[in-house]
Amino acid sequence: MGRHQEFDADEVLEAAMWVFWEKGYRATSMVDLEAATGLQPGSIYNAFGSKKDLFLSVLDFYREQVVGQRVWVLLQTADPLEAIEAFFRTAYEDIEPEQLAGCLLTNSATEMAKADKDIQACVAAGVIQIETAFQERLIEAQAAGDLSPDKDPALLAAHLNACFQGFGVVGRLTRDKARLGAICDAAMLCLR
Repeated sequence: MGRHQEFDADEVLEAAMWVFWEKGYRATSMVDLEAATGLQPGSIYNAFGSKKDLFLSVLDFYREQVVGQRVWVLLQTADPLEAIEAFFRTAYEDIEPEQLAGCLLTNSATEMAKADKDIQACVAAGVIQIETAFQERLIEAQAAGDLSPDKDPALLAAHLNACFQGFGVVGRLTRDKARLGAICDAAMLCLR
């Protein structure tokens, strides 16, 4: 009879998420994951499989818990264009400078997506999740007359998503919130 799992999988995934988010996939060792999760290697392997399997589970967890929550807020905020701007601004405004680490999806895309098709598919699903929410809000803004009818919501959503992913990379390079704010202002010009 197999041993009963004596840990909360979501807590383990969250702990592992922070390690992968900060260090990246390649630089994260099993020792790092053991220290963060409090689990022994056997427990990690029994519950999640390989390091890659754990990473894929972490990416799914991130998409559900972090991206999902941010997208939910984006979709619930009354004014669609204000919601999109807030989506960008909250990526840096409410975070301490030493915590700015970009987006785990973006980080993973730049590090691993080309090297591994499973990771690429998982990252792409999260990126599409964001782009789809942008497009939905842009369609609403256009229907309300707040976005020019000559703008293509699908193309504009793709543009905003590319800006947001790039914004995540810049967020890893600079801790300067004023600079990030200016970059956000420039990205929002396409909505006017």
